[in-house]
Amino acid sequence: MASHVTIDGRNVPVRDTSWVVWGPDGQPYGMWDNEPRIADDPARAARLFWTEPGQALRKLNEGWRLQLMTSDQCRTEVLPLYRAAFEAAVKRRKNRA
Repeated sequence: MASHVTIDGRNVPVRDTSWVVWGPDGQPYGMWDNEPRIADDPARAARLFWTEPGQALRKLNEGWRLQLMTSDQCRTEVLPLYRAAFEAAVKRRKNRA
């Protein structure tokens, strides 16, 4: 099991990385902490995220993708997108009420 992975040319401890699932629309739909048994293997990560047989391959063929990112990248690049989507959803709900 790997203890480090390479991201953007840097050697990063696995515990300081996360997998991000991006939809075909370019939006993040999931994020979870990496673990040594997955390390930098996107196929394994996809099968962990989409657990039904064949589901991972179908999703990847539909344009979904997984990206291994550092914790800092997730905080600065992904979390703002989550926040914006959440705020937009709250605003839509208020406008319907």
